[in-house]
Amino acid sequence: MMLGGHPHCVGLGEVARFLEQELENSRRSVCSCGKSMDDCEFWSKVAQRLESSDKTELAEKYAVVFEVFDEVFGHDRILIDSSKHLPPLEILHSHFQGDLAVLFLMRDVRSAAISRLDNLRRKGQLRGRQWIQQSPIYIFWQWYRRNKRMQQFFQDHDLKVFQLGYEELCLYPEQMLQKICHYMEEEWDPAMLRLHQTSSHVLRGNRMRYQPEKSQIRYDHRWFLRQEWNLPAFMFPNIMHYNSREVYRNHTEAVWKR
Repeated sequence: MMLGGHPHCVGLGEVARFLEQELENSRRSVCSCGKSMDDCEFWSKVAQRLESSDKTELAEKYAVVFEVFDEVFGHDRILIDSSKHLPPLEILHSHFQGDLAVLFLMRDVRSAAISRLDNLRRKGQLRGRQWIQQSPIYIFWQWYRRNKRMQQFFQDHDLKVFQLGYEELCLYPEQMLQKICHYMEEEWDPAMLRLHQTSSHVLRGNRMRYQPEKSQIRYDHRWFLRQEWNLPAFMFPNIMHYNSREVYRNHTEAVWKR
């Protein structure tokens, strides 16, 4: 949504989530433009084209998204896909490499663990036989394994990547967005700091787009007041060292040295 505030960018949220689900499920969602899928200037055309075709592979569906994007927004706009996991990136790299640029956002493992636990509680999933996979210890290890796997993929395929921390982005948004624009070879635009002015069309993605009180950039500091992360942080000093090195790598700590 921040990138969607740039005049040359259009954010589409988690494209893979939309393409992997039945269209009927998305009809109940509201796009960040304020309209339903069937009324949105972009997603309505994507849905119609998918419904009238026999495309079943994710790569084929992505091709439809790109095709409609060029028709609606033009060839000079940048498509922002905020899909989080490796399989969509593998497809984009193997089928649509072109000018693919990767922004790799890493969240502090302590903050990520608390967010994950609260999300499980909200969905009523903190029970049953899968309790091990719902423990802070497992969440720490899973966070470490997934991030290492992503970084290995970048290295193996020599991808153009800019890595930044969620904490860096939320606590120093202007500084980090300027770095992102430099990486994308675009001029910095202050409108990126005003989320309510975004030109994004997010149908699948962060639920904050529905919450007016979150129309400004704020840091989720819940983990400051929680203790569930203490034990895994003690048990995995290697993960904590990796966390400190990789999440805070853009020298934002320099503000404390002035």
